[in-house]
Amino acid sequence: MALGCGGAAAPAAPRPASPVLSDVRVELSALTLVVGASGTASASGVDQFGMPIVLSTIEWSTGTPSVATVSAAGVLTALSSGQTQVVATVGGKIGRATLTVLDVPVSSVTIAPSLATLLPGASTQLVATVLDVSGRPVAGRAMTWGSADSSKVIVTPGGVITGVATGTTNVTVSVGGKSATAIVSVAAPGEPATIEISARTVRLVVGDTLQLAATVRDAEGHVLTGHDVTWSMSVAAGQGVATLSGAGVVRAVSAGTVVVEAESEGQRGALAIVVRDNVDESIVVTFANPVPNELIGDTLRVVAGVRSERALRSVVAEVDGTRYPLELTPTNRSGVLWVSLIDVMFQKYGPYVLTVIATDETGAIGLAAITYQRDTRIGEVGGKLPPRNK
Repeated sequence: MALGCGGAAAPAAPRPASPVLSDVRVELSALTLVVGASGTASASGVDQFGMPIVLSTIEWSTGTPSVATVSAAGVLTALSSGQTQVVATVGGKIGRATLTVLDVPVSSVTIAPSLATLLPGASTQLVATVLDVSGRPVAGRAMTWGSADSSKVIVTPGGVITGVATGTTNVTVSVGGKSATAIVSVAAPGEPATIEISARTVRLVVGDTLQLAATVRDAEGHVLTGHDVTWSMSVAAGQGVATLSGAGVVRAVSAGTVVVEAESEGQRGALAIVVRDNVDESIVVTFANPVPNELIGDTLRVVAGVRSERALRSVVAEVDGTRYPLELTPTNRSGVLWVSLIDVMFQKYGPYVLTVIATDETGAIGLAAITYQRDTRIGEVGGKLPPRNK
């Protein structure tokens, strides 16, 4: 043992202090989540010297559970828009991080029905459907309803419309920066509200004649008699395809498609007529799914089947004389099934026709057409010729 000058022992060096948890730090996999999404939270600790330290059991919680919750394993679930603190508690020490939850962005909104007719004083419910970018319904969003002319139609904050006076106006719903519009007409009892023609599509062969019939109904759906019906046909679309008499008699003249309209006191109905040169069934076009008479929203989904005994050269959709190529997906050796989204923009209330035209390698043509109760213009619908099916 060493002795100092006075013979006393030297003091022992101080023992290092044991690491003690000083601070808890919380990290989030994402600082922002949308409602319904999940994330993770993790925690780390440092001692009094700022060095990492292994944490014991972590207790997780959130400051506002209605905004987001966190599991014992640190899994976050976003529940509603807002902000909340994600809290980790370890041995009396607390760490926090702020999580922001946003509403799911709205991609589109539609109203059903998109066309409605009421009697003065009558009411009906409009229903708005909100979709996200994946096409999934979005619930619980605040909606704003409004009528363009409250002297004709009023609407409640919940979308209930009531007829006030005869006439037509627009009712609009807005949500998440998107909007949709329904056309609402108010008709007095006994006044024409709708016109129904015997069919939406008729197929004729050159030389055939057909007597058309129209049924006029009031806003309650009652059949009305004694109201004159005027028949008309678009000259540009129907010239050379068919003739139409004032009594509603159609005579097929040449291959093509034409729209015939029936009008009574401002109300209109429409019929698509497809004329073929002969009854050759080597190439046939049919609509493969029920297609609604009224369009809802800004997108119309059309599914059609094309059966051909020979290779196909092209398939197009035609609206108002403009043709748009469609891409086909083969299903078997004797035919194809194609699916196409047609983006339409509403212009005015009224009938129009969508025609699908398929041409095979010999030039033979198959047609299918159907009418809708809105005039529109079509957007881009693909751009590739269909595959040649051998």
